[in-house]
Amino acid sequence: MTETVMTEAPWWGSNKLAFVYERIMSLPEGNRIFQCIQCGTCGGACPVSFAMDKTPRQVINLVRSGRVDEALRSESIWLCASCYNCTVQCPAGIRITDVMYTLKTASTELGIHHENAIGPEFAKAFVNQLESNGRIAEVQLILRVALHKLSLLMTLSPAVYIRLYRAGRVKLRGEKVKGIDQLKKMDEWMTASLASEEKKLA
Repeated sequence: MTETVMTEAPWWGSNKLAFVYERIMSLPEGNRIFQCIQCGTCGGACPVSFAMDKTPRQVINLVRSGRVDEALRSESIWLCASCYNCTVQCPAGIRITDVMYTLKTASTELGIHHENAIGPEFAKAFVNQLESNGRIAEVQLILRVALHKLSLLMTLSPAVYIRLYRAGRVKLRGEKVKGIDQLKKMDEWMTASLASEEKKLA
């Protein structure tokens, strides 16, 4: 069987989202999205597909048809449990979970997401804490996200956090890891490397 390899997408033109397509194509076997037969196996294997506004196969179809903005605005990419069931079960060998991760990253960078999305704010707060301290302070993380989504404050249960605190599962104050400077240097190197790759794709 001859494998079809798509190296360019003429429908993009000067679309500012073209780099998202390029990122997906740069994934290992990223071109396999064009072999999707829309069988729905991924949705059947997904433990959270019942809560998705678009099934994994629909997200894949949006990307390969050039409607990346719709894919980025889908709530589904933030509901992905990263369990890789869809990837394992896919008869076309599409790495669906990796595509979802790429879309999440682009959604956070571009600020393109569905109206009530909590995922992008959570991702930013998570990364900021890692860059500052090298580890996560759960209470601070949740409160920071909640400040961006005030409705989330109404769902927080102080009693739950008190029980977790007493059990030693969460800490009220953040702690820095040893060698945080080396971690920051590593982060700077990785950021510079990604920026260099982006320029090559531009």
